[in-house]
Amino acid sequence: MFNESDYQFYDDSYRFVTPNWLSFENQNVIDSFLEKNNETMIDFIDDFSGKFDLQKNSFLECGCGLGGLSIKLSSSFTDCYGVDVSNLAIMGANRICELKNISNSQFQVGDLTKEINLKKQFDLIADSHLLHCLTDSSHRQNYFDFIKKHLSKSGYFLVECMTFQKNIDFPMEYELTDSSDIIHQGKKIRRLLTTHELEQEFLSAGFKINYLFYHDELAFDLFTDYKHYPHEKLPKTTRVGLSLN
Repeated sequence: MFNESDYQFYDDSYRFVTPNWLSFENQNVIDSFLEKNNETMIDFIDDFSGKFDLQKNSFLECGCGLGGLSIKLSSSFTDCYGVDVSNLAIMGANRICELKNISNSQFQVGDLTKEINLKKQFDLIADSHLLHCLTDSSHRQNYFDFIKKHLSKSGYFLVECMTFQKNIDFPMEYELTDSSDIIHQGKKIRRLLTTHELEQEFLSAGFKINYLFYHDELAFDLFTDYKHYPHEKLPKTTRVGLSLN
């Protein structure tokens, strides 16, 4: 499970990426930030919805941060929920909903690697770039158990995450651990599996894979000068749509 230093790490991360507008004085800046940071997941959900019969009653966002995805989908789903380990992020998400007069989105602080029961099942659960942040195998299994408990029988679990390439390399500021699939920057921050390993992990956890799409493109902005770094040596993105067996 996460410890206090982990919780502080994520609070500090949100404080770093959202330094000047946590007072929520500039609505346009907030909207622009949320749109940019949820662009790929919105694209993923739109594409998935066009291929599968997706019920739109209840939505859960895991690792919701400032709740941008939930807020975006609040006009499409009856109820939206978001959970994040960062107290600062959840405070921000609730404040944004107040400013936008959104009443059908709820957010709470929670560690999804622990035993949590929301006492509700969801038609759609989205992993907002959380899975690759879980570097410990037991944490990942606990997270999958949480998902299976809260996903409706006809529901879908969508995951977009970084995946590892065998020729991966990183600038000096990042390193791979001896296990060769975990990035650390002072502490473990990402676990990158190959697409095949990720597929096998989901199957072993008891999910059915309905959709798998590998992006041969850069996953996320890892460091300042990434545009000038050989992209074939950087992590790519895999999108997976899952359901219960």
